[in-house]
Amino acid sequence: MPEFRDFYYESSTGKNKIHARICTPDGTPRGIVQIAHGIAEHIGRYEDFMRFLAENSYVAVGNDHLGHGKSVFYPEELGLFAEKDGWNYVVEDMKKLRELTKEQFPNLPYIFFGHSMGSFLTRTFLILHPDLYDAAILSGTGHQSPALVNGGFLASSIRLFYDCLFCTAEAGFLINSAAIPAMTQIAATPARTTI
Repeated sequence: MPEFRDFYYESSTGKNKIHARICTPDGTPRGIVQIAHGIAEHIGRYEDFMRFLAENSYVAVGNDHLGHGKSVFYPEELGLFAEKDGWNYVVEDMKKLRELTKEQFPNLPYIFFGHSMGSFLTRTFLILHPDLYDAAILSGTGHQSPALVNGGFLASSIRLFYDCLFCTAEAGFLINSAAIPAMTQIAATPARTTI
């Protein structure tokens, strides 16, 4: 039976701890799949998928990104990567988890699986570290229409203006309160597929 183990490691922020989970198969593993979850999610949502991978001889590993799941220790951290350069910190945390996993399983092929926001984080990882993976699977990803990109630009411009005007970390509250409840509702709705 596959075995789950939870652990923490230091974030690339130098201030946070990152929660991670690994699921190992009973026999000899034939590869590693590292999972990058979506927005308003956590690695615990992928338990069934991780078990499936382990039952098919893959080591499955993933972390709760900054601002998500058990990597959140204070309410004000929820949904926040970092005050500055958060995206890069999350990608570097993915790299650190890869390094920790490869230490334990040095000779196995390494596959990244990114879903939704995790697919975009994975894309960034693949561009920055082309020599650190053997394959990648991007799920729930896509091309953004010009209208959506312009809307996002407008929203981030409003936030930047608010940040400069009030010099506060709470500036993202308006954007988060508009976007996160919808994503949380989607994440809270059970979705099952058959294989």
